[in-house]
Amino acid sequence: MNYKLSEEIYIQLIKGKYINKHSYDSILDILLDNELYKEISKNLSEYIELYKKIGLDLINENNAFYLMKTKKSEEEINPLQFKEYILLLIIIKHLNNKKIEVSNITNYKIGIHKEIIEEIFNKQEYISLLNAADINTNKNPLQKTLIEKKILYLNNKKNYILSDIGISFLKYIENHGKELSEGQI
Repeated sequence: MNYKLSEEIYIQLIKGKYINKHSYDSILDILLDNELYKEISKNLSEYIELYKKIGLDLINENNAFYLMKTKKSEEEINPLQFKEYILLLIIIKHLNNKKIEVSNITNYKIGIHKEIIEEIFNKQEYISLLNAADINTNKNPLQKTLIEKKILYLNNKKNYILSDIGISFLKYIENHGKELSEGQI
């Protein structure tokens, strides 16, 4: 176990951030292998045991690591991820309403223009949904809810793109869209 990397891993995870398999380099405009992800993967059993000792579960899901206080079933949304799912649902709804391909947000070379996403915070229907989900619209909810947690990146064109875990959330939403819209999940 690399002490310096494990310290950075701890800092990231304890702040509720995700450690994705890839990180985005906006200067080179490429996805890079994430050293923190590789460190955890290489020493997975030690990290699992380490976090278990402090009452946390290290979760490896869809090319990303994160911490949880308790295990969840496969089909259940982690309550700590609720705001992330709500914000992504609103983004998807907004893109669909504007007839923009949702797949653009998963392609790090394309992305979705910053202003298109930020229009959400000027539309009353979305503001009402965000407020109902207890997402503070006075501050930039993208920054705190998606960017700081490494779910969303800005590429070198200043377009938003989803990280590995962001893509995983998107796939969950796509696979459970009907249940989500009917309030079954």
